[in-house]
Amino acid sequence: MVSREELLSRDYERTRRIGRSKGREFALVLTTESLRDAHRRKWGGSGGDVAVYRAPGRITLMGEHTDYTGGLALPVALDLACFVTRSKNASGELRVVSENNGEERRWPISALPVVRPMQDWSDYIVGVAKELFRAGYAVEPANLRVQATVPVGAGLGSSAALTVATALALLDGRSMEPLELIRLCRRAENRFVGVPCGVMDPYVAVKAEAGTMLALDCRTLENRTALWPEEVAIYAVDSMVRREWGRSAYRQRVAECAAAEAALGVPSLREATLAQVATLPEELQGRARHVVTENARVQAFQAARTAAERGEICYASHASLRDDYAASCPGLDTLVELARGIEGVYGARMTGGGFGGCTVNLVDSAAAPQFEEAIREGFAKAFGVEPGVYRVAPSAGAGPQL
Repeated sequence: MVSREELLSRDYERTRRIGRSKGREFALVLTTESLRDAHRRKWGGSGGDVAVYRAPGRITLMGEHTDYTGGLALPVALDLACFVTRSKNASGELRVVSENNGEERRWPISALPVVRPMQDWSDYIVGVAKELFRAGYAVEPANLRVQATVPVGAGLGSSAALTVATALALLDGRSMEPLELIRLCRRAENRFVGVPCGVMDPYVAVKAEAGTMLALDCRTLENRTALWPEEVAIYAVDSMVRREWGRSAYRQRVAECAAAEAALGVPSLREATLAQVATLPEELQGRARHVVTENARVQAFQAARTAAERGEICYASHASLRDDYAASCPGLDTLVELARGIEGVYGARMTGGGFGGCTVNLVDSAAAPQFEEAIREGFAKAFGVEPGVYRVAPSAGAGPQL
């Protein structure tokens, strides 16, 4: 088995094949020095003046739509990540350029507390800055450059990766307790961006350990880790369907869960039973039933002794997300059914908020090349577009890159 030190080295060097674009394999190299060089080309300064911060994306092995109901989840941090580089400036401004969006924003530091949302990527930056002000931290004038390898809007935790990396860059070495950082980044999305997300994504971005899956209790915010077997490859397969979080059905699902909790008189659906769920109005039963059974599937996934057992739990989870939670879409359903028919695949399910984005696939490592070819060809035949296929490695949580 590969050592955790080797996984960290692989991740921090960021030299690996991560997927294909329009049928062509490509290599993405984001070393610390290449990130510093790109920052200097944009903002000037010397290499020693540029700090580099990284926060990973996330894939959920089991436990979807449970985090905002106090439930259980099994996320993994990805070697796909968001990188924020920082240098000082004397302009009195916070200046940010997004490499992925090809856009730049500037705000006077004094104006940040009263800036209004722009409904774009920059809201995540401002939201973090506002929460730092509220927490008593000064936000100093700085130049930031943002570059991400985690696909945006694919259900792989790109927004949490951005908020966590941004928070570290704005703190610039000042200490903050991990749980405080996690809560701050969640508040930035809830309050300023306007997305009622749960705690899982910033939690795994901060607390993950290389080579492991993280068993998270979203009620107590306690976790434990377990090594992930190297012989089982984890794939994210992107349906290429995107949804706008703030306007999507995700917000409706959060409200429906809250309504179910209120109707049952429980503090969260974590405390609900299937017998209680059966008493709910029909429009709420499916939502609550998914959450209750998904929590049970998290426990079953941890207890499973074989990859095949875990794979069957994945298929059951997808059926629940599709039928009870209505969070899937034709592209995701097709990817799961295609995976089910490919030799060497143990299981597949949608991952992330749903309504588009990615599936997570558990694959025998020996069958990885055949899986990649078959899933690409099958999806392209069905939809006329090639999916993004990413073999991902469980990686470490956020921090500076030296």
